[in-house]
Amino acid sequence: MKSLQFPVTGDGKPNVSVAQQFAFEDSVFDLNGRKMPLTASPKRLGDLGVGIQLYFDFTKILGIMLFLMSILAVPIIMVNSAGKQVAYEDQKTTLELTTLGNQGNYMDADGYMYIEVQGRVYKQTDISLVISLLDVGYCIVFLLFIMAFRSREKAVSQENDDDHITPADYAVEITRLPVLGVTSKQLGDLFTQFGPVVEAAVARRYNGVIAKYKLRFRLMNKLNFLRATHGEAHKKVRKMKNKIQKLEAEIADVNPDSRSMDDLECVRGYVVFDTQAARTACLRAYAWSNTWFGRWMMPGKYRFGRTALRVDPAPEPGNILWANLEVTSKERFKRKLFTNIFTVLLLVISFGLIYAAKRAQQSLPNTDDCSALDSTYSSYFMDMNAPNDPTYSEYSSELKVCWCRSRGWTTALSNYPTFCSDFFLQVAQIQGLTFCSSVGVVIVNYLLKWTLKALTKFEKHASRTVLMRETMIKVFLSQFLNTAAIVLLVNAKFNDDTTASIFTGKYVDFDRSWYSSVGASIIIMMILNCVIPPAVTLIRAPFQRCKQRRLTKKMQTQEELNKLYRLPRFEIATRYAQTLNTVFVSLLYSSGLPILIPLATICVLIAYWLDKYMLLRKCRKPPAYDNRISKFATSMLPLSLMLHAAFAVWMLGDGATMQSNYISDTWISSANSVFGSNVSAGSSLSVGDRILRLSGFPIFVFLVLLTIGFILSKTAVKMMRNCWRCLCCCCSNRYKVDIYPDANATFKAELPRMRKLGLASYDIRNNPQYREAIAAFNI
Repeated sequence: MKSLQFPVTGDGKPNVSVAQQFAFEDSVFDLNGRKMPLTASPKRLGDLGVGIQLYFDFTKILGIMLFLMSILAVPIIMVNSAGKQVAYEDQKTTLELTTLGNQGNYMDADGYMYIEVQGRVYKQTDISLVISLLDVGYCIVFLLFIMAFRSREKAVSQENDDDHITPADYAVEITRLPVLGVTSKQLGDLFTQFGPVVEAAVARRYNGVIAKYKLRFRLMNKLNFLRATHGEAHKKVRKMKNKIQKLEAEIADVNPDSRSMDDLECVRGYVVFDTQAARTACLRAYAWSNTWFGRWMMPGKYRFGRTALRVDPAPEPGNILWANLEVTSKERFKRKLFTNIFTVLLLVISFGLIYAAKRAQQSLPNTDDCSALDSTYSSYFMDMNAPNDPTYSEYSSELKVCWCRSRGWTTALSNYPTFCSDFFLQVAQIQGLTFCSSVGVVIVNYLLKWTLKALTKFEKHASRTVLMRETMIKVFLSQFLNTAAIVLLVNAKFNDDTTASIFTGKYVDFDRSWYSSVGASIIIMMILNCVIPPAVTLIRAPFQRCKQRRLTKKMQTQEELNKLYRLPRFEIATRYAQTLNTVFVSLLYSSGLPILIPLATICVLIAYWLDKYMLLRKCRKPPAYDNRISKFATSMLPLSLMLHAAFAVWMLGDGATMQSNYISDTWISSANSVFGSNVSAGSSLSVGDRILRLSGFPIFVFLVLLTIGFILSKTAVKMMRNCWRCLCCCCSNRYKVDIYPDANATFKAELPRMRKLGLASYDIRNNPQYREAIAAFNI
């Protein structure tokens, strides 16, 4: 593997052309050394690892599935948009017209709501079942996607493994080795009984000095630069020497005996065989070494001295974080506990910021306030000549605002521009606060994303895949809580206690005013989530070029200049988190805000093409991630569907917003006898009332079936599968020989091609990130 450190030029100064060449060679190429086209399929991107292929498969198929769901959501959007239930003066944007709160045109003398769509009139009680069935329809589409992608995930992983020969296909990982007295030669000699060994490497406990040795290497480069430019006697040279001496004293405190690398404690080992058959024979011999019984019964020829070993398939060498291997599970647990507590604290702060913005928005006069005034000053509101009548001049500004609201924006603007100036100002404040609160949520999400990435790195995970998975979980949960949960909670009213400081919002249910206020804010947030992340991604490259031009002359070493010009990483964890957040939020509220489904479609498809462009043109070559990130992301999707179904029952079953007949009076009586006061046919707030309506019952049945299936898949089916494997599979069949088109190819023969894809050695001394630091142990 070519070193990523370049020597300085003859005059001791870093060279820009060398740094640019370094960045170019570190970018993405295919196996033939050519740039991949932007039209490259996810399968072709599999050259970069199965994790990258599965991510683009996930976003592509998800985008297609959301498009099909959008087709089913279009009739619901049309029905909602044809309504007239959101008053013109209550509109903050035109987005409220697409919500469930706007559904319905007029009500007859008997209290039945009617809907007029393209000249045809429908009774809302008749159309509510159709809307519920359409909702169930796109839920089934989403469920089919989950099932199909899980199956495809396994097939793609196997196909990628068959099509690409990597170092991990020849390597095994050994743990439970003795702490001291283990050398690479001894480890290699033990495993030669299974076949020729190409490489044996031992990961050791470096006591945290790797970072210090890397720092010393950088400081030595700076010292060489200062010597070449200022001379040995210059004060900057003396200052740098003192800094290096202090660092060496710190290293001596940790490693007082200046031991060589082979004298350090052993953490785990890696053995690379020359043939895949030898690796398979080794895995079969140690098939049950992951159990205490298997290690107790282990033959002496498989032990390291008297120590029973555990042997597993090795990860890709580029996926290993060597400096974190020495961290024990106990220490990692403490770090995770700290980061989790800190994450909760950040979410509490985020809740406070969003709550303050919402309270400021709610402090402005609204329709309910004007309704209360209307009952007291009815003569004032009925008088069209109020602006010109001096009798009303002493009335408050709030009364004037409500008078203007009752006339509508167009009438007030055209006929009473001066008298209604306070009304115009209030409308501008409401729209501004609605937009700013939505922007604030997006900004807080961005700040949380970068903070949580640093926190997850602090946990010191042993592999990049696990690091990315944990980052994805934290970023996704924080963004989802900020975008969906907190916005819902700060507007909710859980009690009538006026002295309470929180949970004293305006809404006890998803009524029509909720859709025109909170619903509009959620739609705006999702639009911003579609626009802002791609915009930030696109403008990052010009900013990076400006930064390079500004800082190039300040770089003192070639290493610093290489780092300045190096392309950014492709952040697969945050991309997964952003996509999951889009899906979860859109599904959560899509029953009442159906326009979220088309918006999610646009977001995901933009993410697919933009991420492909960034990966192939603007990012460095990613490590070979495995399929664990994709598997976890897919396992989260059924939860989004269950949350959607639960919210759909509550939204669609609300008789005050969507009138619907009950499925059967007999069922209502039976439900009352079972649930008592919890079920009441006349109360739109009860659970039973919503379930037993035609608008809520189909989605409730779907929710019950989905929940049962999810529980069975996680418990009973999994237990039966494990029992079947134990009964029907013998030890020798635990690891089967993988059948490749060139299964007889040796590691040495495939080494040149594997080096094109990334790191091909398990020896830390061949890892460009650690080479100089590890070499310093033996100086």
